[in-house]
Amino acid sequence: MRFVRRENDLPASDCPGRLFASVQLILSPDDPAADRGRLLELIDAGATHLVLAPHPPYPPAQRLADDIIQPVLTQAQAPAG
Repeated sequence: MRFVRRENDLPASDCPGRLFASVQLILSPDDPAADRGRLLELIDAGATHLVLAPHPPYPPAQRLADDIIQPVLTQAQAPAG
């Protein structure tokens, strides 16, 4: 996976507002651990807007929340070290 941060490449005069890195991740139907890892890599690379796209068969929304979203939020907000 390659993710390029370009925020620092632009002069401040060209960026009147804050830049956001938006990424859509197509989720694996059977590997939530890999999806969590990819999301954490994207967050570490500077992604600030993450769109999750489940792949058929679509899991229930609660499973996405329990297996992917909540663990990623917990880990991303944990102090480093």
